[in-house]
Amino acid sequence: DPAVVVGRLWGAAEGAQFSTLPRVPLLSAIPRVRYAITADDKRFFLDGVRIELGDGTMRLVAADGRRLVVADTTRPAGPVVDPTLLPRKTVDMLAMLLDETDVNTVEYVAHGNHLFFVVGNRMLGSRTIDGEFPGYQRMIPAPQNNAARMQRVPFLAALRRAMLIADERVRAVGLAMAASGVSISSRSLDAGEASEPVPGTYAGPDVSLAANGNYLADFADSVSCEHVELEIKNNTSP
Repeated sequence: DPAVVVGRLWGAAEGAQFSTLPRVPLLSAIPRVRYAITADDKRFFLDGVRIELGDGTMRLVAADGRRLVVADTTRPAGPVVDPTLLPRKTVDMLAMLLDETDVNTVEYVAHGNHLFFVVGNRMLGSRTIDGEFPGYQRMIPAPQNNAARMQRVPFLAALRRAMLIADERVRAVGLAMAASGVSISSRSLDAGEASEPVPGTYAGPDVSLAANGNYLADFADSVSCEHVELEIKNNTSP
């Protein structure tokens, strides 16, 4: 019983927040955000994953100051729990525990600056990250009408080939979207340039832009869906 465990650790369960989480959706959501955790030691408040638990909803958020990743999923209906910052090592250990069991649900408890997960017959305890996670909601752009829909695996493969030629310092790749389709290109002074089409469709005015190929590849590699969508505002405000 999580309440009993909390009582043993802190003398009483008063003030603790309890929740039941589905194991498989949680395990699936972790790699979808894990790669975006900052590698900058000075940004300690970004060195982990923010978990938000609503009534029937679960959201994981990670950011590194240059990119923001949000993974939404569902959970059993229950009380809303205050958002918590899970340290990087806690996230990695939790993913390992979830992968090594076949239980359907996981018990989660937050108490002050401590938290723990009960996974089967094992418990993972940790301190939370001190600090305030940025107000990321205002950084999420509004939905756009101009969208490219591409097959994920060919898109990822094309990105990786383009980055073999791209400048190693920035790994920039070009994206050209038109009614005729989508293409990915890259160039460098040493290796020349390359371009190839990607299976998919695009609805909107012709758009050409440059993006960090690693960021796009990380995202495409972290999900398992058949297609990915890229929404664009215009050439200057993707």
